[in-house]
Amino acid sequence: DRRHDGSVVLIYQLRPAITLSATWTYGTGNALTLAQGTYNVIDQSYGLIAGFAADRYLYPEAEVYGEKNSYRLRAYHRLDLGATFTRAVGHGERVWRVGAHNAYSRHNPYYIYYSGGETASYSNPGRKQLYQLSLFPLLPALSYERSF
Repeated sequence: DRRHDGSVVLIYQLRPAITLSATWTYGTGNALTLAQGTYNVIDQSYGLIAGFAADRYLYPEAEVYGEKNSYRLRAYHRLDLGATFTRAVGHGERVWRVGAHNAYSRHNPYYIYYSGGETASYSNPGRKQLYQLSLFPLLPALSYERSF
């Protein structure tokens, strides 16, 4: 569910052999469902008394969810820049392309996840926090093409 999605593309021929381009892409944040709270599924004290290790269970807590898709990630946007240099050589043509994807290195959200409990900070013990994973900051691009 991405409500708004758009791009603006600019291409400018500086000289017959040099072309500059810029593409700005925008999209509203994707919808997601987050846990509203948690509760213990396994009573840790019971596990110690009964003689089996409660820490063997991968998920000793269960999550409680609210309404589906009630949250949104931050908006996604990036700027891609490029330049193309063309020259006729011998029996063909050579083309150099130089560019940068996500030129202002925005950390667009890929997904978010909870972390906490034993990894929580000293100032915030036992509380879970949301963290964002972002992919592809500034990504340079270079290509060479030769045609005969």
